Amino acid sequence: MAQSLTKTIGAAALNIANLADEDHAVLSLRSSMSQQWLEEYIAESYITVDPLVLQAAHAPRQQVLTSEGMLACDRSETVERAYGAGLAAYGYDRLLTFKFADGNNPHTKLVVFAGDLSEHDFHRAHNERELQQVAALIAAFVDEPQEVEPHLARLIARQPLSDRERDVLSLLATGFRNDEIAYRLGIAEVTVRAHVVAARKKLGAKTREQALVEAIRTKQIAP
Repeated sequence: MAQSLTKTIGAAALNIANLADEDHAVLSLRSSMSQQWLEEYIAESYITVDPLVLQAAHAPRQQVLTSEGMLACDRSETVERAYGAGLAAYGYDRLLTFKFADGNNPHTKLVVFAGDLSEHDFHRAHNERELQQVAALIAAFVDEPQEVEPHLARLIARQPLSDRERDVLSLLATGFRNDEIAYRLGIAEVTVRAHVVAARKKLGAKTREQALVEAIRTKQIAP
């Protein structure tokens, strides 16, 4: 359904990302972009300069990123410029992003339409309301994947645990229940569960028990 809607508006590719509100870590990601481009994105650590991720908390509900804007960076030979050049080379020189809050979790969902202006001028072919409606449908009906696609998993796995995720896992390791952790940290129990899920995905663990073992092994929490 999502890919069909993406083609309907004339975009070349679709990205759907869930970001943690607290530290903007990527919790899950789906993408129909070229696998070769995604491999380059991961290998060159473009996530560290990607404004769609870095500015998610303060960005408006709709924003447009262009490769031209990235290439206009004053400093030459920067990662930002390389990112912009890569977008243009792979035919993603315009990224139209819609941001949606997740009312049940401390997450922000990004729906990103990508295309080459010379072939996919979707931004001008459709008005803002039409594009917003399509993005909202995708955000509402595309669930967060239970398992990350293999070629995207490394992007998430490279991220260290956030301070709050370490706090939650440390208390879990001590034997506290979710409700007790919520009370101690002054957060909602649903937020505790969300932090556990986020930590588990970053650690590549299928269960919370495996997550605790991996967090201790990588010295992100004390044994």
